[in-house]
Amino acid sequence: MDKSVIITNMRTVLVTGASDGIGKAIALALSKQKENLILFGRSEEKLQAVKAAAENNGAAVTTYTFDLTDNERRQAVIDEILFNGQVDVLINNAGLWHKVGDITALDEAKITEVINTNLTAQILLTRQLLDSMRSRENTAIINIVSKSGLVPQLGQTAYTASKYGLKGFTDVLRDDTEDEPIRVGAVYQSG
Repeated sequence: MDKSVIITNMRTVLVTGASDGIGKAIALALSKQKENLILFGRSEEKLQAVKAAAENNGAAVTTYTFDLTDNERRQAVIDEILFNGQVDVLINNAGLWHKVGDITALDEAKITEVINTNLTAQILLTRQLLDSMRSRENTAIINIVSKSGLVPQLGQTAYTASKYGLKGFTDVLRDDTEDEPIRVGAVYQSG
């Protein structure tokens, strides 16, 4: 089965972590292609600035401000999105980094926060959307993994573990959906 897909000309693209950094850059690049965007982020002020810039580029934009690790809120948001339409492309970009240092210098709360944001929430969000995406043509799930999912990063134990996990999740999901029209991939950006 030919599983090639071009992200352009998709009807609706959901980008997590869209209020800053790579997620913001992705959202603004897609807005220039006049995509319909659904943007998730934790900062209302930053997310609204991205929305305004994306709309200025001609995109239709809907935003949701919440912490992706909030399971109840995430479920409610996805229920609302699917009630009103569909997602053609999911870009799992949300992520947290931690200060470089020995694992003993990280407190348990930070380790849990990094793993839950960078891995668990991405898996659960994908699970929530997968059935609605898997039987339609030209759908895609793209996980932003970073080079830390391929090469261990000194002093970044929890972050690297989360990214290795996201790489593994991506690889298995791609194999599990091999005979379906959905495309699953990852981006391993550096720097």
